[in-house]
Amino acid sequence: MRLSPGLEIQIHGSERPGRRARFAKLVANRRTLLVLDGLEPLQNPPGPQEGRLRGASLQALLRELAAFNKGLCVTTKRTAVADLADLAGGSAPRRELEYLSSDFRCNAAAHAGR
Repeated sequence: MRLSPGLEIQIHGSERPGRRARFAKLVANRRTLLVLDGLEPLQNPPGPQEGRLRGASLQALLRELAAFNKGLCVTTKRTAVADLADLAGGSAPRRELEYLSSDFRCNAAAHAGR
C-alpha cells in the first residue's frame, strides 16, 4: 500500500462501528509504515492514569498492531504509552531519543529542504 506524502489520518470523537477493526486489518495485513506523531493530547496527564490513552479505540488499535503487524507503527510522544508497557520487551519496544539541539534541528531542516 502506498500513501501520498502528507496524508494524515485524524481521529475525532466517536467512530462508526467497525472502523478501527477495518483500519487495523488493512494496516496489519500489508507492509506499512504508520507514524502516529504527537500522541500527548490523546494521553492522560500526570496522575494515576498517566500515559494511558484516553480512547479505547486507539488503545485497541495499538495493541492489535503490536500483536499482528507485517509493517511498523511508530509513535512519537513525550510520555510512554502506558497501555503498551507490558509489550515493551517484545513487540512494542520503547526507544528514548536524546534532546536535539536547535543547531542540529536547523541543519536537519536545511538539508531536508534541498
